[in-house]
Amino acid sequence: VLLNGGGYDNKQIFTPQVLEQFTKPEASDETYGLGWRRAGHQARKWHFGPYASPRAFGHTGWTGTVTVIDPEYDLAIVLLTNARHTPIEGSQENYEFVGKRFETGKYGSIISLIYESILNH
Repeated sequence: VLLNGGGYDNKQIFTPQVLEQFTKPEASDETYGLGWRRAGHQARKWHFGPYASPRAFGHTGWTGTVTVIDPEYDLAIVLLTNARHTPIEGSQENYEFVGKRFETGKYGSIISLIYESILNH
């Protein structure tokens, strides 16, 4: 739906103008859209990796999820992990979920591997 102007097949869920409104960059910070983060000009490599186009947008979730929608490459990536359902190390004030140390907890590296596999083939 996000790659097809708000619709899929013969169903239009929202107009292309609504999609543009929700994904356009804010004037004060190109990495923010309305409800979405934007790749901008590689300002958020940890999320989008180095290959995302400036038009790419996405979102991360607290549990360890990430989405990247890149209209330039007609690409949608959804990574679902459960990084928060792992052991916790540290104190109550300074703790870390062990799952955030896994490669899947570093979003950008996984996103980069997907882009590389597409761009190199």
